[in-house]
Amino acid sequence: MLTVEVKGLVQGEYKKKGYYLQTFSDYRTTSLVIAALVKIMLTKRVKGVATPYDITEIDEILSIINNDNIRLKNGSTAVKLQE
Repeated sequence: MLTVEVKGLVQGEYKKKGYYLQTFSDYRTTSLVIAALVKIMLTKRVKGVATPYDITEIDEILSIINNDNIRLKNGSTAVKLQE
C-alpha cells in the first residue's frame, strides 16, 4: 500500500489527512502512472518543465488507468487539542 499522509494544526485542532493507494505491485502501478502521465502530457501539449501536480490531479490519472486492482481511499481525522 502506498500512503501519503499530512498532519498538522488548523485553528487549534490536530488534523490528519491521508490518501492510501492499494495495489498488488508497486512496479506495475508506477508504470501505469507514468503511462497515464505521458498520455496527459501529450494530450495537453505540455512544454517545458512541469511536475505532475502542475498538469493533472490523481482522479484524472486513475480514470485513465481504470484498473480494478487499484483503489484510492481518503481518510481524515480531527482531534481538539488540550489547552
